[in-house]
Amino acid sequence: MIGLTQKQFLKRNPGENDNQYFARLAEEVRKIYPLDTKKTPKEYCTPDQLDFIKAVNDIVLSSPKLTRFIEAYCSVTFPTYMAKPEDREDLIQEAWQEVIRNVRRYNGTCDITTFAKLHVKHGVVTGFVAKKQELGAYQNETLNKVRKAKSMLINEGYEETEITVSLINEKLPSLTQRQIQNALRDD
Repeated sequence: MIGLTQKQFLKRNPGENDNQYFARLAEEVRKIYPLDTKKTPKEYCTPDQLDFIKAVNDIVLSSPKLTRFIEAYCSVTFPTYMAKPEDREDLIQEAWQEVIRNVRRYNGTCDITTFAKLHVKHGVVTGFVAKKQELGAYQNETLNKVRKAKSMLINEGYEETEITVSLINEKLPSLTQRQIQNALRDD
């Protein structure tokens, strides 16, 4: 439960701009969860402190300025992924996670969007794009196995037009018929 003092602290002061507000919140988070700690917030902080950190994270997540920035930056920097609805949500999620993970480092010396830019890019590249590339490597491996099985069948005397998913599946029982169909489609 957040105490009354902390609730008041979470409110924006009159005349305080976004950068000043976020810097003040980040400074308070650093007091309860220092940058040099190797522990996770759950391991390091009390339940009240965790509630305060969550409240700060909620404020950051609800920032229209950061929301607009992240959407725009990702659309320009990663247009191929942003164009696909199934990827867009995951990409934005990775970006936000990295910003939230690092918001306590913000000190107000630059605009909050300048600070967020590095973390958005890092989060997307190390999180979302890396996962996509791993998936791509797996699909490549499957395709190579299917090609090899097709070559073996041709060497056994089958014509390429005679090679079916079932024949390939006999050579590659570890793959499903759907995986083989997808690999043949990509070939």
